[in-house]
Amino acid sequence: MMGEEERSDLLNKLERAETEVAELRRRRSEDAKANEKVVSIFAAQEQSWLRQKKSLTIQIQALVNQLRALGAAKDESSSNLNKLLEEKDLALADAEEKARKDETALIKLVSNQRRLEEELEEMVVVVARVRRDAEQKEKILSAMLRKSKIDTAEKRMLLKELKGAKARGRRAEAEAERWRGMCESRRGRKGGKGGGSVANGAVEARAEGVVNFDDVLDPKRLLLEYLEAEGGRECECGTPRRRNVGVGDCFDQFSTGEDGELVITTDAKHLQEWVRAETEKYASILEERHCAEIEAFTEQMRLKDEKLEAFHWQLLSMELEAKRLQSHMGDLDENLSRLKEENIRMEALLLDRETELKSLNDQLSFHTKHLQKSNTNCSERHVVLDPESLWSEVRIVRRKQKEKSQVSRGDKEIQVLQTDDQIKELSVIEIQEESTKVESSSKETKEKELVVDVGHVQENIKAFNKLAPVVKRDCSRKMDLHALGISYKIKRLKQQLQAIEKLYGPEGTKRVLVVGEENSDRASDSCMKRKIDEQWHHLRGFLLVISSLNKQVKRYQFLEEKTDDLCNRMHENERLKSNRDSNIRKTKEQTEMLERFLDETFQLQRYMVATGQRLVEIQSSITCGFVDGAEGVANMSQVDVRHVTESFRTLFKDVQRGLEVRIARIIGDIEGTIARSGILQMRR
Repeated sequence: MMGEEERSDLLNKLERAETEVAELRRRRSEDAKANEKVVSIFAAQEQSWLRQKKSLTIQIQALVNQLRALGAAKDESSSNLNKLLEEKDLALADAEEKARKDETALIKLVSNQRRLEEELEEMVVVVARVRRDAEQKEKILSAMLRKSKIDTAEKRMLLKELKGAKARGRRAEAEAERWRGMCESRRGRKGGKGGGSVANGAVEARAEGVVNFDDVLDPKRLLLEYLEAEGGRECECGTPRRRNVGVGDCFDQFSTGEDGELVITTDAKHLQEWVRAETEKYASILEERHCAEIEAFTEQMRLKDEKLEAFHWQLLSMELEAKRLQSHMGDLDENLSRLKEENIRMEALLLDRETELKSLNDQLSFHTKHLQKSNTNCSERHVVLDPESLWSEVRIVRRKQKEKSQVSRGDKEIQVLQTDDQIKELSVIEIQEESTKVESSSKETKEKELVVDVGHVQENIKAFNKLAPVVKRDCSRKMDLHALGISYKIKRLKQQLQAIEKLYGPEGTKRVLVVGEENSDRASDSCMKRKIDEQWHHLRGFLLVISSLNKQVKRYQFLEEKTDDLCNRMHENERLKSNRDSNIRKTKEQTEMLERFLDETFQLQRYMVATGQRLVEIQSSITCGFVDGAEGVANMSQVDVRHVTESFRTLFKDVQRGLEVRIARIIGDIEGTIARSGILQMRR
């Protein structure tokens, strides 16, 4: 019995031992499987850690390379800007030198013009003197002509007297022949008685002949007086006296001769020949002298005319030279004013470039500091790795990529500004716009939510359209509903930007700083500091976008003011023209005024195109940086940022399109008016 009990006990113990061995084997296999799983999990985790370490080292190297490339790009851009500044300085110095040279040339031209004016005055004096000489010569010539007429009249009178003397001589000869025949007949019939009567008749005939020859001597006396006057004028009185003496001898011979008939005939013939010879001689002398005087006077007048013609041509050449110098002076004045305007524009552009360079340097310093902090954080992250640090590192990489895209966009804006002349002109407008300060509203309201209702804008525009027919017709200017809509949209943009500045301006910055200080006091780890830096970076980018939007709104406001001013001046011109006379045709001045309005409108259109280019860049910055940059801030203020962004984009597009349509309509109206006036002039 005892043996069986021991045996059964042993069998029971053996069974229990076998069951324990089986249990131990099962547990051992399970433990082996569990250990294998743990080893595989640890190996997989170790491999993932190694891969993450490699990726982090690659990212750190990429960030360092990006930082180096960014520094090189910034250095290159700064060097390019410095070169551009040096070129602008050189161009400014060249412009100043050219202006100085133009000023010296202008002074020389003024001195030359004064000298030419003095010479012109001298020429005027000479011309006046020549005219006085010509008038004196004309007076002398008229006196000589009058004298020649008087001489010809005297000559004709002498010829008439000579013909009368010849006629009286022929009558005397006929009478002498008759008396001679009577004497011969009486001498033959009566003898001595007849001789006494013949002697008495001869004496009477002689006495009658003397009386007749006294009558004949009247023209002789006139001729002698004329010859004595001419001889006394020429100091040649000897010859007329001798001739007068000869005439007296002939007269004495005629009066004291014995043979009456012979003396009468010989003296009459001698007197006739002498008178004829003297008249012909003195007539030829007078004609020769008059011809010589006339030829000398004509030669002198010809010389005076040639000299006067030369002076006239010299005067014309001097007038042409004066006009040319005046036109050249006008060109120099225009060049000087253009250079001054270019200098002012270059100075404004230089100030703009300096501000941009300063902002780029600030951004570069900010990025370098942030990258240094990120590098230190990455070096600390090799020791302790957790999921939170991994996700924060991923956010840092994403933020750096955004900063790089923003920097590339900034470089692109600088290149566009350097290459586009219209943006250069618009930069001057930006400087003028930035100088004007926006008046702050009197009632400051603290808004926590901003939701833009686009339908409200459309309802207001419809309300304006309904109120349009109520406008008075006798107002000075027609109300443009399109312009009212544009003005309303610009005001809405300004109000929204002011509200956003109130929300995210100084208050938002203080809020981020206060939260950051509290969190930094509570937590000393690097993750919270990184979040604070990220929020501050998002807020900074958001404020940069807001400032660019403010500048764009100021540009649109400036263009709207210019367009309104142009429309007011056009309506004022139309009103003045209608007040004068509606039937009077348009003069040249009105056409020139319309052309000036057209040039101003084209200039506004160029500014509008440049503003549209800037709007495209701003829209890209809105879509890329506004939404993503405001997400870190939108968590605090709970604002529908995407809806606000879309409303901004639609308002900007509507304002751009509205201003373009308005300017195009003004251009069409002016061109149509000019074409209509030209067609009317052609028909007339």
